Amino acid sequence: MKLLCVLLLVVTITYAEQHKYIIKTLTNNALDNISTQFKSNMVIKGEFNFGEKSGIIGFVAVMDEQTAAALGKENNIISITKSQELPPIRTIDIPYKNSLARVVQKNVTYGLDMIDRVMDGNYVFNGTGEGVNIFIVDSGVKDDHPEFEGRVKWGFSISDHKDTTEHGTHVAGIAASKTFGVAKKATLISVKVMNDDRKASTADVILGLNYVLSEHKSSGKPSVVNMSFGGSHYVFGVLQEPIMALVEAGIAFSTSAGNNSEDACSHAPGGRLKGVLCVAASDKDYNLSMFSNFGECVNIVAPGDEILSTCVNTPTCYKTGTSMASPVVAGVLAQAYSMRKFKNVQEAYDFVLKNSQTGVLKHLIRQTPDLLVSTPKY
Repeated sequence: MKLLCVLLLVVTITYAEQHKYIIKTLTNNALDNISTQFKSNMVIKGEFNFGEKSGIIGFVAVMDEQTAAALGKENNIISITKSQELPPIRTIDIPYKNSLARVVQKNVTYGLDMIDRVMDGNYVFNGTGEGVNIFIVDSGVKDDHPEFEGRVKWGFSISDHKDTTEHGTHVAGIAASKTFGVAKKATLISVKVMNDDRKASTADVILGLNYVLSEHKSSGKPSVVNMSFGGSHYVFGVLQEPIMALVEAGIAFSTSAGNNSEDACSHAPGGRLKGVLCVAASDKDYNLSMFSNFGECVNIVAPGDEILSTCVNTPTCYKTGTSMASPVVAGVLAQAYSMRKFKNVQEAYDFVLKNSQTGVLKHLIRQTPDLLVSTPKY
């Protein structure tokens, strides 16, 4: 009997690790000039163009480090930056104080009551935000929620048109829903840059902002961006140029200060980056919220503690965080834009800051401004 020995050869194939990169180029048609060899080694995720004047032109692609290094030597390439993953957004969900509440404007949530200067159970306002686009750069928005009355448009998305985290829908409701919103007739445009784990990347945020700029130019309407997320200013530094390109185009920004109980100057985009309003949070008793970031890099304070708004799995829910304070200011900016014209974004910011309530906030620390946002008056 013969013994047949079968030798099994196991071949291990090692694939180079793939990363997402932000590639800045000299010209807008850079992809046309990249060789087929390079293109075969990368997956193009999208292009961006923040205007020839800004010099922020290029594309986002997934490739390995070797391909990125070789591509960086091409004549038309200015820089290649590895995309950074941003920390997951942090909010505090309030357990089971949720969807059974029925709120009318004669018996409003404290967050709306607080911003009209008189705590009397009513929300009194002039501007509705009609004719203004509020871009919710977040996890998506539940567009068929009855509170939005058909005023939600899906814009850019890194994946699908669903909000699985509820964060973006809650934020949108604070800005512009029928019952809980500040600017009740503004148009909400979803810019989905977060995945189901509440994480985003700098590359995806840049592509989202590129969409915002394009939509702003084509619509001709006043535009406000809400960004209720953030992290280290070292990571977010790559967003400074795109944000300033949008601001120079006339687009206003409201951003969250962060929930780490630390100096907001270490946080971005709210805090460290120029061109945005950085919003800290207060509670219903006018105290600076214990979780809120603080300091001289904060521009304004808004209600952010136990805020009732729209949700996905239930009609409404309560959430806490500076993520909830930022869309209050976004809504007020939309109101202001619906009431008057501004020469530039800074003039709109100055109007909102000058119109704020003073002398009512308590326990402010380390040069946090004594400015509680208020609805604009004629």
